[in-house]
Amino acid sequence: MFKWIRKFFLGIKHWFLLREINTLLKPYGCLATGISLYSVGTQGDARTFYPSVIVRFSEHMSFEEISAISNEITNKTRVSRVLMEIAPSSHTGRGN
Repeated sequence: MFKWIRKFFLGIKHWFLLREINTLLKPYGCLATGISLYSVGTQGDARTFYPSVIVRFSEHMSFEEISAISNEITNKTRVSRVLMEIAPSSHTGRGN
């Protein structure tokens, strides 16, 4: 009966989380595009059950930069995993 209320508040919670993550990502030129499945992670000695976030990183970033940004997101927000979106920045038109 009240499932829609739970979904509504979960949607608001995810919107605020995406906003917080995108504020962290703004200096790097990256974008958090969505919240994915919840997964078990660890923080300190405790287990956590937080969502994963999908982030679109710049093509020109090194692995070290991506790793540092991912660590910053998981350390400063309630996210257990950072998933990398892989997509070309522009379509070349080949193969059509």
